[in-house]
Amino acid sequence: MYEYEKQFAKYTKLSEREYNNYSELIEAVKAVSVDRSGDPIANAVVLLGFSGNGKTTWINNFVQENPSYEVLSMDSVQRSLGDRAEPSMIVREFARRLEEICSNGKNIVIDGNFLNLLTRSALLDSLKTFKYQVNIVDITNKIGDILPIRILDRTAQVLGYKITRENIQNVLKTSEFSMCRREILEYYMNERIRSNFDEQIQYGVIYLGADNSPVIDTTIMKGTSNS
Repeated sequence: MYEYEKQFAKYTKLSEREYNNYSELIEAVKAVSVDRSGDPIANAVVLLGFSGNGKTTWINNFVQENPSYEVLSMDSVQRSLGDRAEPSMIVREFARRLEEICSNGKNIVIDGNFLNLLTRSALLDSLKTFKYQVNIVDITNKIGDILPIRILDRTAQVLGYKITRENIQNVLKTSEFSMCRREILEYYMNERIRSNFDEQIQYGVIYLGADNSPVIDTTIMKGTSNS
């Protein structure tokens, strides 16, 4: 079994316990201990972002500035296995690719669904086990603006005219809006799921991990590659 598989299983078991609230779950995650390396062999950058936040664009720009970094994407793993791949197969293949890169001591930048506290903690502990310095880049801070904008854009598409701050109150009162309300609501619910928005609300925190790896300013990542 690959290291990430082991860590994933450990945190999955943790999630199966009953907690009175999410703060108890967070405290349980923080209590998990893992050996840390005082002399990291390479750097790992873990990117956090919702769907549509621009993760792929950020990674492409980052790799141009830091060509020594390998890119590992959960989406790429899933696409390579096909739509019918079981979750366990995706986890195993991701774990295999992660271990291959880490075993060669290469710098790595990782894109995937790591907003979830438990899957992120499994990833961070795996990287620490491989003696990596872990840095988290958080580009989720504008999700509160992004989701309403998407909803307004979709509403404008349905109604056929632009919605502005000045006319939005009047739009909400129109019969046209009432007629398309259900379609807009369905779009909103699907978008919440697609963008992992509920996970941020559910856990109340987006970058806490078992080891509190630092969240860094994206502007300082240029030129950080190791030779």
